[in-house]
Amino acid sequence: MKPIKRIELIITHYKTNISSFEKKVGLSNNSIGAVIRRKTSVKDETLNSILHAYPDIDPTWLLIGEGNMLKSETSLQSNPNKMVLSDFSDLEITEYIAQNLNRFKSFATFRIVVGLKI
Repeated sequence: MKPIKRIELIITHYKTNISSFEKKVGLSNNSIGAVIRRKTSVKDETLNSILHAYPDIDPTWLLIGEGNMLKSETSLQSNPNKMVLSDFSDLEITEYIAQNLNRFKSFATFRIVVGLKI
C-alpha cells in the first residue's frame, strides 16, 4: 500500500475530511486531494507534517506500511500476556467477526479490507 492510501486511512480513522486534515497538518488547500487524484507520491515534508500533527501515528507504518497505524496498538503487542491473533484458529476468528460484525463495520480499516464503502 502506498503512503497516500495510508493517509486516506488516517483521514477515515479520525472521521475528518481532506480539507480539515490539510488544515490540521498545515498543508495548502487541496494538496492531499491533488495527490489522491493524480496518484502522485507524497513529499517527505508532508509525511513529517502529518507525524507532527498526529503524534499517535506510528512513523514506521506511515512511511513503509509495517506495523500498526497507531502507536498505542504497537505498544499493546509488546505485552507478553496479551493474546494475539495467532492464538486462534481461522474458524474462531471468523466466528468472532461474524458475532461482532456491526462493531467491525465501524472500523475504517475493516471496511477497506472487505471492500465496503467508506
